[in-house]
Amino acid sequence: MPIFIAFTCCLILNAASQLLEDSDPSLAATLNPLNTDARINALVAELNAGTSSLDQLAAEAAALVSLSSADARGYSIVGAIEERRGDVSRATASYAAALDHSRTERFALTRMLSLSLASGDVAVATRYFDLLLRRWGAFSADIAPLANDLVARPDGALALSEALEKYPVWRGRVVDELMKSVSGVRFMADLLLAAPQRENNWRNNLATAIYRFIALGADAEAYSLFQATLSPDEAGLAGYVFDPGFSRPGSGRSFDWSQVDGATVDASLPATAQGPGLRIRFLDSPARLGRPNQMLYLPPGNYSLSATANGTALAAPRGLFWQVRCISPDSVIGRVDLGEGTYDGKTFTAAFTVPENCRLQKLSLETGVTTSSWRDRYSGEILFTDVHVARAGAGA
Repeated sequence: MPIFIAFTCCLILNAASQLLEDSDPSLAATLNPLNTDARINALVAELNAGTSSLDQLAAEAAALVSLSSADARGYSIVGAIEERRGDVSRATASYAAALDHSRTERFALTRMLSLSLASGDVAVATRYFDLLLRRWGAFSADIAPLANDLVARPDGALALSEALEKYPVWRGRVVDELMKSVSGVRFMADLLLAAPQRENNWRNNLATAIYRFIALGADAEAYSLFQATLSPDEAGLAGYVFDPGFSRPGSGRSFDWSQVDGATVDASLPATAQGPGLRIRFLDSPARLGRPNQMLYLPPGNYSLSATANGTALAAPRGLFWQVRCISPDSVIGRVDLGEGTYDGKTFTAAFTVPENCRLQKLSLETGVTTSSWRDRYSGEILFTDVHVARAGAGA
């Protein structure tokens, strides 16, 4: 009977220890000194709190390693203590011992990555980076930002480029992280320029890089990347307005036409399979547009905006117009109003000025509709065959 009671008590203490190993690891370790998880958690908590001497923690860590010599985490804790003491050499040896026991021990991998970067051993750092993200994808939010440390140095950027070109499983997470900073977007831009259209997600990555350059205020770099990655066929469509004759579908990149908003109209770009143009057929209902649109990169100066179209019984009670708007500061700087009724190949033109402080511009097709009142019903059809911007006094 006493043996049964003792056995039952041990089971209870062990269960209580396991229950408390995350919330109160010190108590859990007291209840069951053989609970390795509890002892590790308690040591980590003490080390992070900084309330115990490093000598005391080192003794506890050594005891932990002796008790559970096969557990890689114990060696990692020893390494962390040695690193706190400033002994990088011994810390590195302890982290290496942890990885000998488990090549994917997370803390040891993270520290070896950082120490390898600090020592200039970029090839080794990249290998640790790859291992971390492959094994610990759930912690990618903590690991992926280390890519910025790699691209901050030429040899690191080269090593990461080579790794990304092998399409590892973590590629998307790291690309997303790099797109958050100008230096990271520059790295991605160089990668895209070096291997255009060879990558599975080349177009998507390119569109994101251009957009992020704009969001980060690097407008000139955004436009340069767009221009530099045009195919030979696309290069023939370049100008102040890209593809002014609507000869192809929009690509989703800034500085190209966006997809047409078909919620309140029947629209197609290009107009038909047989010919170019932008066709808008109104559905006898209030119509709000704003699309298609594209970003422009116009230097300060005087310009003309022209639109050539064919109208068929067009009724636009609140107006239909192409608009040029400054992105920052936000202001309308140009507008071409389009006529109602029926006409063929009619050109509408208006002058506008880009001020000095106008970073970027957006060209968009708009209506004056602001409510859903059925008094503002649009009907008929319009086919745009050309929308372009020219310098004042210059040809089309």
